[in-house]
Amino acid sequence: DWGYSVDPTAFVCLLVDKKEKKIFVYDELYEKGLTNERIAELISEMGYGKNHIRADSAEPKSIARLRALGIKNITAARKGADSVRHGIDALQDYEILIHPKSVNIIMEKSNY
Repeated sequence: DWGYSVDPTAFVCLLVDKKEKKIFVYDELYEKGLTNERIAELISEMGYGKNHIRADSAEPKSIARLRALGIKNITAARKGADSVRHGIDALQDYEILIHPKSVNIIMEKSNY
């Protein structure tokens, strides 16, 4: 999720086991005030620069910039009407296991 001044940029690393209906959250980047250049740098430093990344489609210009900065496997998420509510409904079918170091994701989960 793209953030900057009020909301943080949120980058969540996870695996989905559709058969077992489990989501494993194992890493995060959660910080305010990041430029696209710094986001690309941090993603690479974390070791995820070559992984498939699905980004919020609200900022196609940011997605294009991260690609230009070397994050080649980033694509826009498909979002339809009422996507937040539908996303929450879909997640309720899964057991979500969050690594203890992902403190911000734990906090965000409690908000929903």
